[in-house]
Amino acid sequence: MFLPALASGLTCMAIVWAVFRRRIPDQLDMPPLQPSQLLKRPLAALYGVCCLAGCLLLLAASSYLEVRIWVVTTAFFALMLAKDVFTDYRRYKAAADLRISADDVQLLSISPETSGEAVTSTPHDINESTADTWDNTGSANLTKPEAFSWRTGDTATTMGRMPWKIVPFVVGMFVMVQALVSSGWIAMFAQALASVVGVPVVAVFVMCFLSALVCNLVNNQPMTILFTQILLHRNFQDAVGPLSLKASMYATIMGSNYGANFTLIGALAGIMWSSILDFKGIKIGYLQFAKYGFIVMPAVVASGCLVFALELLVVGS
Repeated sequence: MFLPALASGLTCMAIVWAVFRRRIPDQLDMPPLQPSQLLKRPLAALYGVCCLAGCLLLLAASSYLEVRIWVVTTAFFALMLAKDVFTDYRRYKAAADLRISADDVQLLSISPETSGEAVTSTPHDINESTADTWDNTGSANLTKPEAFSWRTGDTATTMGRMPWKIVPFVVGMFVMVQALVSSGWIAMFAQALASVVGVPVVAVFVMCFLSALVCNLVNNQPMTILFTQILLHRNFQDAVGPLSLKASMYATIMGSNYGANFTLIGALAGIMWSSILDFKGIKIGYLQFAKYGFIVMPAVVASGCLVFALELLVVGS
């Protein structure tokens, strides 16, 4: 699949440049910041990157290790959640210790103007000369007590930023696809497609374009399940040759990736990307995305299909 991917990438780059070339400035003024300065907590960032890399590697090897995908993702979710909870607990304990230390300073601080009476200010009003340095020798260096709330901690912030709104959409699409499987539509779809994709080259173009378009009706993950059921059905496998079956399988894989770039509905990543941009104050509408998607992607899909079809003709099975 390297050559089809390369052809698609080059085609996409050429079309995107042709469409947006007048909007691309000749020079970009980069902000004077070092990437390392943008990491507020480098160790936490490193931990997250390691978890992500480990998750991707285990997902790639899950079929060889005979481990279910949900087990891998759930395990790394638990690791990240444990990190956030542990971080919040440490911040909570640190804030509590600072409050206790500030209270001790308040009790020990004697104001000359009050003739030996204890200072009655609250911990938040402790003078910096008293709260930051207990004495001139620096025997106790205290910082002002910082407020901590579990509602604003890492755990609550992370869970609050999760795209929960798209969960019903994805679940609903899976239910709809399974309803098609249970009601017997798969046999009809398999028979209809088998009558069209008997020739390998035709199978590449038909299955790739069809799967890419169906992605934008039911999302690419439910589409993959639906088309897998069709390709594995006896009505399809008995009617097409081995090379056409192989072409249909790979073309479906290509279509599931291409389909994500036609509209935001095509893939879960597109919906999440739109949600993240919206959270940052950047609005990308569905029609706006689809407008450019349908300008760029047909030629991209066609170039990938053409190269893959040539590979099948040259290499064969």
